[in-house]
Amino acid sequence: MTEVDFIPKQFVVVSETEPSPFEGLIWYNPATKLWKMYSGGEWKILIPFYTGDTEPAEATDGMLWYDSLNDVMNVYDEAAATWNRLGIDWADIVNRPSVFPPDYTNYPPDWSIISNIPSPTPIDQTANRALNTVYQNTSGKHLLVITTISFNVESSSDYAQAIGYISSDNVTYVEMSFARFADIDYNSYIWTGGGTIVMVVPPNYYYKVAAGASYGSSVSLRKWWEVELWK
Repeated sequence: MTEVDFIPKQFVVVSETEPSPFEGLIWYNPATKLWKMYSGGEWKILIPFYTGDTEPAEATDGMLWYDSLNDVMNVYDEAAATWNRLGIDWADIVNRPSVFPPDYTNYPPDWSIISNIPSPTPIDQTANRALNTVYQNTSGKHLLVITTISFNVESSSDYAQAIGYISSDNVTYVEMSFARFADIDYNSYIWTGGGTIVMVVPPNYYYKVAAGASYGSSVSLRKWWEVELWK
């Protein structure tokens, strides 16, 4: 038995066996890791806190137990004679991830696999497309449409223009891109210019490039490119 002596009387005992009690004696049991004081003819837990991988052999109401095995803090309910976890448990969380902790086995990702994903390839559809004609995106992916337009404008404030439209029902169209060339000098020259129409067409949507010009002016298609993007 290990003893800590105070003069004139021994007040603290450290021992795995119960010492001979007297009023005010403090006893620490290294086996149970509990501090007790003898008071009123009985041993009472002096410090209501315990650390260990198993629950303490004795407990008082409101006593705290840190479960070092499961990294959990518990409090003792004497009326129910049970230890209750403080805070919430993983099982109490609603809509929690299916894996906890997160699985980082494949992190960081294999960039070589990602780099081997083919990049979108532009397709020259000039021979298969025309201005003022409706087409439908049946690729199952979003479609990037890029067209280049030529404008020839006569004098006297004439103009030529092109507008890119998309529609979900081939009835109501939404303007996505606009290009226009006009003569504002009121002279007798013929002006030549160009423009670009760019639009993204969702799957199953309809699309067209509507073009028009005033009398004596004209609009013509130079190039029509399409690129399949994401779903």
